[in-house]
Amino acid sequence: MRIGFVNPFLEAASDVLSAEAGCSIERQKPRLETDKAVTNDLAVIIGVTGEARGIVMYNFSESTAKAIASAMFCQPIPTLDKMAESALAELANAMAGRAAVNLEHEGYFCTLTPPTIVHGRNTIISMVDLFRLVVPMKTQHGTIEISIALRDCKNQTRTRL
Repeated sequence: MRIGFVNPFLEAASDVLSAEAGCSIERQKPRLETDKAVTNDLAVIIGVTGEARGIVMYNFSESTAKAIASAMFCQPIPTLDKMAESALAELANAMAGRAAVNLEHEGYFCTLTPPTIVHGRNTIISMVDLFRLVVPMKTQHGTIEISIALRDCKNQTRTRL
């Protein structure tokens, strides 16, 4: 994975979390994940296609997810109901959308899939031949782990079937 794929996602996450949930962000030490299991209670997954291909996942503990949804709604969110899920999906969509714009500035044009929410620690997400770079982002509401697994496909030729 190109290191140039990482910063657009981290910058976008910082900007969007600050604007939408009033979060200040502190990046933690990144790590490479080869395990296929989701490492937190809730993950919002967005597929990336085009000149960069793969997925980005925004991983939350349940308490962090509820705290961020509460900050977005300006009221307590006691459970991860449909409204909370919708808020988190929209937050992840905004972060990925901003990152896609940042990637375009780097010369990589891509499109995004709608967000998918996965509940359950240790759920298996298989990405054949892709490793995830996981960057924890510490906020006052808890830590969000951004997992980036992208492949450079800019110069790939496609054959028609």
